[in-house]
Amino acid sequence: MKKDVCSISSNPINILNTSIRSIRLPKNTEIHGDVTTNVNCRLGKAAAVFQRMRSIWTSSVDISSTKIWLCEAIVLFVATYACDTWKITAKIAHKLNLFHQQCLRKLLRVTYLYHITNEEVLKRAGSTRLQDIVAECRFHLTGHILHLSDHRHSKTAVRWAPAGGTCRRGRPKKTWRRIRHKKTWHGYI
Repeated sequence: MKKDVCSISSNPINILNTSIRSIRLPKNTEIHGDVTTNVNCRLGKAAAVFQRMRSIWTSSVDISSTKIWLCEAIVLFVATYACDTWKITAKIAHKLNLFHQQCLRKLLRVTYLYHITNEEVLKRAGSTRLQDIVAECRFHLTGHILHLSDHRHSKTAVRWAPAGGTCRRGRPKKTWRRIRHKKTWHGYI
């Protein structure tokens, strides 16, 4: 068995008369929905891309709008690739925003000695927080899935609920479905 195939359980799940015993996941995805290793991997790759473009960032030509556009088009694309399925926690949001702030401060040549707030750096760059960009990608995926026809597997998987399941004691876990439902009802979409 390959590393990127994980078994769901000994009992197969039936969706639209199709028995599912195993699913394919990316190699760095945890079974229980923890995407910390995936986020760290993506940010490491984006940092490597940012570092390889160092000659552009440190050039004497001061066209910061072009540099910011390149950073958003190349570096942030690498950082947020497949982010629409991430479960965002406060720790992950902090990592994403920290990486984004480090990139913008290097592009704008703003050090921490100037005592400029993160909001001011975002305003100067004309950008938004990276966690907001990820949330927007997640909402795009949600809208795409909800507009699919009812016989599509992805829509069935989003609406699927185990039959006769009981809840465990304690606080319910934050799942992608519950977060989407909460944000939809509170007017974030």
